[in-house]
Amino acid sequence: MSSKNPTYQELKAKLAEAEEITSALRNEEVDAVIGKNRLLLLRLKEVEETLRESEEQFRAIADYTYDWESWLSSDGHLMWINPAVENLTGYSAKECREMPDYPLPILLEDYREEFAKRLQEALKEQTSINDYEFSISHKNGAVRWMSISWQPIYSEKDQYIGQRTSIRDITDRKQAEEKLRESSNSRFLLKGPISV
Repeated sequence: MSSKNPTYQELKAKLAEAEEITSALRNEEVDAVIGKNRLLLLRLKEVEETLRESEEQFRAIADYTYDWESWLSSDGHLMWINPAVENLTGYSAKECREMPDYPLPILLEDYREEFAKRLQEALKEQTSINDYEFSISHKNGAVRWMSISWQPIYSEKDQYIGQRTSIRDITDRKQAEEKLRESSNSRFLLKGPISV
């Protein structure tokens, strides 16, 4: 169309184009496509709702466990960690995700080498461990005893995707064991060795 007033021919062409569009909109094929799209949109909303509910269930289980839970990828990188880590270590989940060589910096120096060796073996060989004990330095400086268990995890297609770790604070138990040991030693010192 020109920039000046439209000619009769130009107006006639525009009118014909508008009639074609109107006719197509009234066409049953368009109605069928729109109907299918509505069904697809409804199905998409159902899938989104199911996904949201599934995510809520995952969070309820994962984020509200008492123990420090994490997922390490098959090459040892932290993929996920639950908020309980902060209660046990003083470090937030965000701080742990940003930590190089997680979780080694949290461990006391005496435990790092053996822990790293065992973890690397488990990652490489896809093996489990149960109740391996070690000490950490809490962010506030306190020494805490922990017990870790880990096991390999696999995708739905049975592909190895890393290790799931579960760590629990056993400080109270270790302190009770130490008191019992001290008590047994002091009784032995007071009574002396048993003669046969």
